[in-house]
Amino acid sequence: MELCHLIPFLLLMKRGSCEVSHLGRDGEKQIPQTFNDFLEGKQINDHPGKDVGQFTSDQVVEMISNLHKTVQELQKKLDEKEEVTRHRRDTGQGIPQGDCPTNGYVPPFYIGQCLQCPPGPPGPEGPPGSQGERGRDGRDGRDAQHQPEGIQNPLGNQSGAIYVRWGRTDCPSSSLLVYNGVAAGEDHANNGGGGNFLCLPQEPIFDQPVAGVDRLRGYIFGMEYETSTFQPYSHLHDTEVPCCVCRAISRQGLLMVPARNICPGPEWTMEYHGHLMTEYFGRNSRKEFICVDRNAVSVPGTSASVTASLLYPVESRCVSNGGLPCGPYVNGYELTCAVCTI
Repeated sequence: MELCHLIPFLLLMKRGSCEVSHLGRDGEKQIPQTFNDFLEGKQINDHPGKDVGQFTSDQVVEMISNLHKTVQELQKKLDEKEEVTRHRRDTGQGIPQGDCPTNGYVPPFYIGQCLQCPPGPPGPEGPPGSQGERGRDGRDGRDAQHQPEGIQNPLGNQSGAIYVRWGRTDCPSSSLLVYNGVAAGEDHANNGGGGNFLCLPQEPIFDQPVAGVDRLRGYIFGMEYETSTFQPYSHLHDTEVPCCVCRAISRQGLLMVPARNICPGPEWTMEYHGHLMTEYFGRNSRKEFICVDRNAVSVPGTSASVTASLLYPVESRCVSNGGLPCGPYVNGYELTCAVCTI
């Protein structure tokens, strides 16, 4: 406390709004005689023959300083008493025990009541509080290993599954054309060669070709429809099969569904549907099954039967004691197909 802060305090005591006192041994308030006489303007015993106005400024400062020391001593005693009380409260010394089970632990008490009794039933949920302030931005990671950025797809969301549309030179509206060409494969009369069908582009690029026919080679031929006995494609019999390669837009999964001309579910996109076809079953070589578009066309200007890979419709063969189940599959029925993306 600064000395200047005590001057208003002394003036208030002069007006009778408060008083400075201390407790005597009998508990009654006792006002120091010298200080009281000083406030009343009487002569001071220690300074006979002098009234208040006769004190020098140094004497007034000395008396205020003594008062300041008295206040500090009282505050120190109060702090020591508070420390003792706090210690007893924290350790439970001299504090009555309530009805709470303590299990060896002395809980804090307030006016003899346990403050850590078993909780009661939860109260009703309070109203939501106001939204707090926006938190600070987090710190940059320090221990994580830096990972290089992935390669960006130059096509963006235009990338997708690649498939061949057999029997057409154009792609459906759900896909983009990569290129169109002609269907090709091994000749139906040869036992060796490739077992799959290819969609060859219209404009091949050669690299150091050897002129002439060499018997130490594999061969590839054009592909013809052999569909004279199957009405949906009978008008295409003996003509060459076109094809095109398509890219589905933003769809990565591809599925050719045999024996059905619809997709597995509404989340799939139908690219095209048609009929399942392959090489004639009596040949010595084996070929793959492909899905030929239901609205297939032919390569313009082709109508004569020539040396080629041949496409025949595929029909099911079911038996009662094994193989394809008769009932859902009908013996002799041509099978459909669908090409779907997701």
